[in-house]
Amino acid sequence: MTQGHNESRFNLVALFTRHRTAPNLLMFLMILLGAVSLTRLNVQFFPNFGIDVITVNVTWSGAGAEDVDANIVQALEPELRFLDNVKHVKSTSNEGSASISIEFEAG
Repeated sequence: MTQGHNESRFNLVALFTRHRTAPNLLMFLMILLGAVSLTRLNVQFFPNFGIDVITVNVTWSGAGAEDVDANIVQALEPELRFLDNVKHVKSTSNEGSASISIEFEAG
């Protein structure tokens, strides 16, 4: 066999010109497989997910960081620690504001 003969053997264009129903059968097979695959595809428009971290921000205009910590953070932090499935609580106090992050157990 010569190399020219092997090239024509695997040439799809030549195959489709010789067998005029082959492209139509291939197209029909691709559409059929696409339709079957589409019915088996698992798609969610709104996926389910859980929020594992919540941040509570509190502002107190004109208060110093020590006042915010003593009057807001120290009052809220123990209450937030006893919520169900709380893994970790982290708080920061700044001048005029406080931020408390609550990390929950997975799930």
